[in-house]
Parts: sequence; C-alpha cells; structure tokens
Amino acid sequence: MNGKPKQLRILSFAAGCVVIVLSAFLCGCESETDRKARESDREAHGHLDDGVEHLEAGRYAEALAACRKAIVLKPDFADAYCGVGCACFRLKKYPDALAAFMQAVALEPDNMFAHSYMGSCYEKLEQYSHAIAAFRKVIAIKPGGKYAYLARRHIRELTSKRDELRSE
Repeated sequence: MNGKPKQLRILSFAAGCVVIVLSAFLCGCESETDRKARESDREAHGHLDDGVEHLEAGRYAEALAACRKAIVLKPDFADAYCGVGCACFRLKKYPDALAAFMQAVALEPDNMFAHSYMGSCYEKLEQYSHAIAAFRKVIAIKPGGKYAYLARRHIRELTSKRDELRSE
C-alpha cells in the first residue's frame, strides 16, 4: 500500500468539500445581511429610475426626492448623486447641485457627466476658472468623446468671459 488509500481519502474529502460549497452556492444560500444589501440595492436603483422619469417629465422636486431616497439606501451610489445634482441644477439651486456632483466625482473620479455638470454649475456661479478646470477634466477623461467636444466649446466661451472680467 504505497500511500494510495491515504491519497484517495484526501481526494474524497476535497471532493466532498467542493460539493458542499457548490451546493450552497447553487441553492442560493446567502446570509441575511447579503440578502438585505441586495434588496436595498435593487430598491435604490428603483428610486433612481423614478427620479430619472421625474427629471424627464420636468418634475424636478419629485426627482430630487426620489434620488435622495436612493442615496439613503445606497450612500455610495454616484448615479443617484448625479440625479440629485441634475434636479438641483434644474431648480436653479446651483450650490446644492455642485455639492451633489462633487460627491459623485468623489465616488467615481472619472464620471464625465458629473464633471461636465460641475463645469456648468461653476459657470452659473460665475466661477469661470473652476468651470474651465472641470471641463478640462472632461476632455482628459475621454478626449474624443461627445462631452469633450462640448467641453472645448464651453472652455472657449468661458475663457473669453474670464478674460473680459479681468480686463475691466
């Protein structure tokens, strides 16, 4: 018996462990915490979807409320912060919009949408240098994209405005 029975026992034990782990995975066994997190995530996405519908319909206060509900359920939800930012922007609450987009960027540093809207918020707040910097970030993220084209146009306009103000 040159060790084969011991190897068979080890292989048999390992195969049994694999079967147990695989069956637990396939039967959908998950912890209560994981299940609650998954449900919360799904609910947060539902609130964001509602918020987007409200935004598209011009119901900005309702959009803001729905997106904020999404954030309560999922505090690291960058898209929900973008929804809050868009609603605040449409409501002309530019400082609040800017704060929401800044939070989205903190969560997703290469979020072109958030950087683009940050530039627009800074523009509305007449902080042209900050607006230009935000639009430059859009270009740096994806130089050949649609947002980059629009960002270049904004930069030209804002540079002109900024320079006019400096010359006065």
